Amino acid sequence: MARPPRWFTAAFALACAAVVSLEALVVFADNVDSFTIEGTQVIEVTEFSRGATVSQAFLMTGDGMRSVSVMLTAASKTSEAVRWQLWRGNPDQPGDMTLALDDARVFDLRAGRQWVAFALPRDGSSDDRWYTLRVRLHAPQAPGAPVVQAVASQDNPDRGGVLWIDDRRQTGSLMLRAERQGRTLYRRFRAEAEPHLPSWMRAPTVQWGVVLLFHWAAGVLVYALLREAWPPAPEAP
Repeated sequence: MARPPRWFTAAFALACAAVVSLEALVVFADNVDSFTIEGTQVIEVTEFSRGATVSQAFLMTGDGMRSVSVMLTAASKTSEAVRWQLWRGNPDQPGDMTLALDDARVFDLRAGRQWVAFALPRDGSSDDRWYTLRVRLHAPQAPGAPVVQAVASQDNPDRGGVLWIDDRRQTGSLMLRAERQGRTLYRRFRAEAEPHLPSWMRAPTVQWGVVLLFHWAAGVLVYALLREAWPPAPEAP
């Protein structure tokens, strides 16, 4: 059997470390993305600056919703308190709606359009569930204050939900983003697979022992195969 050069073992170790690092990233890294409603025919909801409540009902995609953002526009730099509520359910079925959060937050706004975010406790069962976000200024704007408006669109994109101003249903959609943090593969294993394992296999020491044993056996096998396949050194003339 041909003997590989000295750098072979070091290169193999580095390759193993890279594979294990990639595995850890896939298994333990947070799965973060967002659900968005952004139409193209942009308008400003002028009623917002006069104290109207702007509501958007949307059907969430993905578990783990942890924040909801809307787009506001300000005539110039200002600070404004926004009252917001998040309801589970759809105003078309008011009897099924339940209040999840009711809070207010002060935002430092620059001139122009910008996203403002409302944080909430992570909802692990948000996928395919209706939510309704209601926002309004905490107090009517004083005369002469920089005008702050909510931004919406006249068109209703795919999964664009339903828009209300006060209790009046509107065409179009509020500009909205809902960020979510999905479960990692490891958390899915703990929640879905581990409860069905025998009790002795639920112990973390046993599980990590199985993982280490599998990686050690796979590494030894691949190393041996590569050594066996190494081309022989050319014979001396």
